[in-house]
Amino acid sequence: MRGYSGRVPHAQVALTRAGFQAGKTVLAPAIGGSIGNAVTQMARALGAKHAMSSTTNHAKAEQAKGARFNEVIDTSVEKLGDGVRRITGGYAQTLSSMGSVVKF
Repeated sequence: MRGYSGRVPHAQVALTRAGFQAGKTVLAPAIGGSIGNAVTQMARALGAKHAMSSTTNHAKAEQAKGARFNEVIDTSVEKLGDGVRRITGGYAQTLSSMGSVVKF
């Protein structure tokens, strides 16, 4: 996780507080933020079934996809819940990196 060394402890704390385990689905909103990026990368590296992020900016969504963030929800073109259902194949809830379960 090059360039994220200062954010790694914060990402680890967020995942730990959220009860993360391999195979779970994680939503780390705000792809442009350094901690959200670190949480997404760490969750992927630790075996998340889905490591999603979101943005309200179409250009940021395209930039994130170019950086190999494949599960980005662009809320300028779809609702957050619709994006979660699209990526997860219809899951009704997602483990948020902030330590709570979010129901859609």
